[in-house]
Amino acid sequence: MAKKRSARRKFSPGQKILKQGEISPFVYLIKRGRVKIIRDIEGSKVELAQLTVGSFFGEMSVFTSSGAVGTAIAIDDVEVEPLSKEKLIRKIAEDGEFAELFIRLLCKRLRDVDEHLSFLLSQRALTKKDLEEIYKDLAT
Repeated sequence: MAKKRSARRKFSPGQKILKQGEISPFVYLIKRGRVKIIRDIEGSKVELAQLTVGSFFGEMSVFTSSGAVGTAIAIDDVEVEPLSKEKLIRKIAEDGEFAELFIRLLCKRLRDVDEHLSFLLSQRALTKKDLEEIYKDLAT
């Protein structure tokens, strides 16, 4: 019996895939194209990342039931495979290579945040107490 594939979705350049604050039931796996993640911070648009084939976004919303941290926008023609939490967990359990990629990308994102927080601390944009509170929140 053939495996049932998730219905892939296509987006044109400039089209929003996921909006900041939106709670989505899907993690989006990029199959084609590039996606940028933009966060609105007090009225200013800040580009958090540019993602390419093999990367994903929307995991925070799926695993924490909180809104998306930024708006995902297609840079060029994009095709994504939406994965529900259940499908993602099954894919991780069944495909060791995918599981390793998923974990590696999550670790990279955590490392990038850690480096950014350290930079802010070094520039005195954060206090040591602020940083301790952030890490305390992350641990819970």
